[in-house]
Amino acid sequence: MTPSATVWPSWTGGDPTITGAQTSGVASYDIRYRTSTLGAAFSAYLYPPAWTRTINHSVTVTPAATPGVQYCFSVLDRDHYDNLSPWSADHCTSVPLDDRALTTTASRGTRGVYYRGTYSSSAKAGTTFTRSGLTADRVGVVVTTRPSCGAIDITFAGKPLGRISLHSSTPQNQQTRWLPVFALWSGTLTVKNASNARVIVDGVITLR
Repeated sequence: MTPSATVWPSWTGGDPTITGAQTSGVASYDIRYRTSTLGAAFSAYLYPPAWTRTINHSVTVTPAATPGVQYCFSVLDRDHYDNLSPWSADHCTSVPLDDRALTTTASRGTRGVYYRGTYSSSAKAGTTFTRSGLTADRVGVVVTTRPSCGAIDITFAGKPLGRISLHSSTPQNQQTRWLPVFALWSGTLTVKNASNARVIVDGVITLR
């Protein structure tokens, strides 16, 4: 999975058959969303006018200037008699934080193939990349994988989440690797080089 500066929420809907009632089919959709930045509370729902009574099955959001923001979308559908469905459950995505948002002693570099044009690299075991003040129940890391790359250990709020191998048969940039879902915690996210092989960290992602 490659991180993107653009989010494309999409959906489908239907008008269920109910005994004794007419079925007219879906006429349009309303879409709403809310946002949260890192450990902050979610905003109230926003209802863009262009996303009301739309017949489209997707919309485009371009949050390139807001790394660390989580977007949660939900949708309802409307039939031709103007009956409304309940709002769907939220479906969420998050814009990755760049490696420059992490504290580290690793080397810094710039190149267009990396997320937001920057990366941090270390070939020394124990080198850490940290970010405090996060609240999440799932985290991911944006990394480069190569034949010569090693592995990273990830902890959050002092609890180990797992080890991720960055080895691959061919070089791959901007690869997102997710850790398993856990309980909602708040604290510091730490990514640590697990060996003396090179690791390239490009960013981190949090969801809650």
